Amino acid sequence: MHLESIDYDAVIDVLRNGFIAGLEDILEITLEAGETSTHSEKTYSPQGNCFVEVGFIGKVTGFVAICADEAVFSECFDLQAEASVLLDEIRHQITGPLKEIANTTAGKILKILLQTYSPMTMQAPKVTYGAVSYPKVGCVRHSMKTNSGEIHFYFSIDSMKLDVTKAIEKLEESEQKNQDVIEWLGTLFEELELTETNLVDDVGDTIRKIEEIERVLSDSEQTLDDTLRTDLQEALSTLTHTRQTMNRNLAITIHDLRVCNNQMLNHLMVTKVWEHDTYLKVTLFGYLEDRSNLAFFNEIGSGKLVINARNLLRFSDNGIRAWGKQTKRLSDKVDLSFEECTSHFLEVCLEKPRFADKLSVESILSLYTCASCHYREEVILHKDSHRQFQLPKVLCSCGNIMRLSPKQESTTEFLAQVNNMLVNEQTTTTQDQRH
Repeated sequence: MHLESIDYDAVIDVLRNGFIAGLEDILEITLEAGETSTHSEKTYSPQGNCFVEVGFIGKVTGFVAICADEAVFSECFDLQAEASVLLDEIRHQITGPLKEIANTTAGKILKILLQTYSPMTMQAPKVTYGAVSYPKVGCVRHSMKTNSGEIHFYFSIDSMKLDVTKAIEKLEESEQKNQDVIEWLGTLFEELELTETNLVDDVGDTIRKIEEIERVLSDSEQTLDDTLRTDLQEALSTLTHTRQTMNRNLAITIHDLRVCNNQMLNHLMVTKVWEHDTYLKVTLFGYLEDRSNLAFFNEIGSGKLVINARNLLRFSDNGIRAWGKQTKRLSDKVDLSFEECTSHFLEVCLEKPRFADKLSVESILSLYTCASCHYREEVILHKDSHRQFQLPKVLCSCGNIMRLSPKQESTTEFLAQVNNMLVNEQTTTTQDQRH
């Protein structure tokens, strides 16, 4: 039995060369490296006020980020924005091409990595504006020069499986007289890898598998010492260190996994990004209850407050009441809006009118299902030029038209109410103009 190690330097080279070549090919530009273009950094601190990130999960887990100032990306994309164009419109023009470049390039690189490291999957690109503070995550920064300015590439690969692999391979390299124990350890390691590929569903299983490996090694230490003539203390120490590291840092090693399951289900995590003094974007993750920290409502006195509700998982009655009190105190000078609202969020809006103004919902996260092959896909609904929501036509890869999933009744009802409110509002405005 052979357990394949991951050549992290080789993976970084594939990612770096692939993303640099992809950017040069698509934008038809030349990227030049400086004398000290590559740096190993202990903290991921994006350079520039605009960056796109792509995450990888599976045999190789980590993320890639392309960062620069908005002005650099605008010039690279040949965007000639007039002074009168609003900041939101400029960023909208940048976001589309940036996501497309990241998605296309990452897709090509994934095919290369899958030849050696399978299974793996790629997450959807995410574009962020403004200054963001991240926990300590080791990464490699590669800076390149263009005629428009510097573009920075960040590569971070999670190495927590490496210690486990080396510990077990050390046992395999011995005489292997106790083959049954070795096979058992190998099976547990394969289960660990399988669990890790589904990490978002159950973080706890990964840690328990490592504890089981430790327990097997501890129980069989004397037997293995006698039969394999090898010192297992180093292997046990490595496994213990790995488990402790996972307990402390698992939530920050994978970009999309913000907190462990118990934190996600029982607390409200708040991420704030100030794009400028009068524009605050807040992302919520977890459980809204009466003890949730909603202080961000009081931190902006005028301007725009955008709340992303995609990962707002559950609501308690007391939490909804506390939320309502905060929105009621919000200054009239603050334009409050919500994006990527789930059907659960919309259900609360329908049941509790004071929870959120229906017209302040700017985008909706809907779930579409194919009746033929049962494939499901999340689709974000945006308002059209008349500020109404329209259900798009979504075509499945099998050729059939996908429909809004049956459990999305609250989404359907919400769309009908909002569109009806807008029609009535427009009718009233027209009548007032006639008089």
